[in-house]
Amino acid sequence: MSIKLTTIIPIYKEEKYIYECLDSVHSAIEKVKAFDDLHELIIVSDGADDNVIKNLHEYDKRFKNYKIIKSEHKGVATARNLGINEAKGKYITFIDADDRLCEDFFSKTIDLLDLDKGLFIFSIKRYEDDKIIDWKIEDKIYDSNSDFADEYIKTRRALIYPNWNKFYKTSIIHDNNIKFDESMEFGEDRLFNYEYLRHCETIVTSSIFKNEYIKRTDHSLSTKYFKNYFNLAIKLHKEKMKCFIDLSKNVSIDEIKNFVGYDITNEIDKTIARFDDNKQEEIENIGLINSLYLAKCLSYGEFGSKVKLDTWYKTEESKKIVYNEIRKNIYEDFDDYKKFIYS
Repeated sequence: MSIKLTTIIPIYKEEKYIYECLDSVHSAIEKVKAFDDLHELIIVSDGADDNVIKNLHEYDKRFKNYKIIKSEHKGVATARNLGINEAKGKYITFIDADDRLCEDFFSKTIDLLDLDKGLFIFSIKRYEDDKIIDWKIEDKIYDSNSDFADEYIKTRRALIYPNWNKFYKTSIIHDNNIKFDESMEFGEDRLFNYEYLRHCETIVTSSIFKNEYIKRTDHSLSTKYFKNYFNLAIKLHKEKMKCFIDLSKNVSIDEIKNFVGYDITNEIDKTIARFDDNKQEEIENIGLINSLYLAKCLSYGEFGSKVKLDTWYKTEESKKIVYNEIRKNIYEDFDDYKKFIYS
């Protein structure tokens, strides 16, 4: 019987959580035991401790198609690429080792794998402190990636960033040599998704919850220092804009301008939100943000009197004024900004 779905789980230092993760996958299979024949589970050790690997071998008894790939530590992108190279499933999905799979997920999605669509995007349950937040998207089938891009530009609602809430068609990945960028310190999943979207046709979004995404303070990227963070954020912004602008066919220029302006101010805001935990990033990045996006704004006397270059990002009122001005400038000088995107 052919494998319909390969689940890839990279592990590095998540030994506190990996067993809970694997137990959740097993519980989901127990809900629909016939799925065990159709499912392949690949664990990719990204330099994990040998004792952890020894313990993981015990799970071989619980899954029909189970494989461990052992590699030295090179990062999660390399680990995912190794898993993709070994995958036998018609579709590939990912789970982070410190998250859990929803117990009823396989029972609700086993029939979807026969639809032969290019991409499935599922809803997410986010666990943060004592709160459970449902990131839920609607049930919809898009007949083309252009239809999907048009809708996303208009609504910005599709949970497009993560790789662990999706089913990717293996043949599309291999036929187009799509890989996770191993040079990226973060955001490699976004770049993978933007490239994949260019090559898939039909796309399904689903209200079915796939992962229980658990915010862990000991694994949070928000507190980890990244050199040249905003340069990487700009790269991700540009690739996202190119992907959706290139694919879109039935949106107005005003809708595209609004989409672009919202996205870059969102990236700026996420960068600033890191400053409390990363003072070095504040020193390194605020000057770049100011030079790229505020220099022109400050040439206007009225705007310059409302905000100060060295403090505007420290109050919500000033940030709101700045973000509105940035969006306004992009809207009015979109041809110039578009050249920047494609540069």
